[in-house]
Amino acid sequence: SGSRARKNSFDNKLDREQRKLLDTQLNQNTKIFCISWNKSKWEFPTFCVGANNNRIFIYGYTNTNNKNNNIVNKKMERAQTLTQIGNCMKTWNCIEKIVIKTRGKFDVRGIDWANHMARKDHLIAAGCSDGYIRVIKITRNQNRFNKGDCINPNTFKWNVMWENNIHTSAVWRVKWNITSTSLLSAGDDGKVYLWKKR
Repeated sequence: SGSRARKNSFDNKLDREQRKLLDTQLNQNTKIFCISWNKSKWEFPTFCVGANNNRIFIYGYTNTNNKNNNIVNKKMERAQTLTQIGNCMKTWNCIEKIVIKTRGKFDVRGIDWANHMARKDHLIAAGCSDGYIRVIKITRNQNRFNKGDCINPNTFKWNVMWENNIHTSAVWRVKWNITSTSLLSAGDDGKVYLWKKR
């Protein structure tokens, strides 16, 4: 019974957090299709959300104040993630809305945030309803993702570094390998493609 009570308490907490994210930061015209975590252990918890109308939302467990703060003791970082880091109180915030400009509208049906493996950039693969696979590159800015500082929302830089429309219909699933050097995609055309980074 104790484990059941703990599970119910956790579920209720997740439900409240989910309502907070969707009700306060997304409007009623937004449709959500997919989500993926940033897998880095050395940055603020962040995840991306694939939506309709060419949009990807980036959420971070951050404070958007741009203040100078001392980096906290590394042994305390994990324990303080849910309360505060430095002088900043942390909450879930939509830190960026990516709108991919094309001739037509599409939905982001599949999404995967790559392991960054000490690269200078983050990579997000998106499978889209117009048959395209798109890879978005996000500049890794230490003031943007570092655990010891508050976030400056004006330092976010991204671009579509690659796209391909080999699928003849909607792409529903994309998945990086563990080193982020290969990408799988699958769609309504019944085909699976393996992409290798050159």
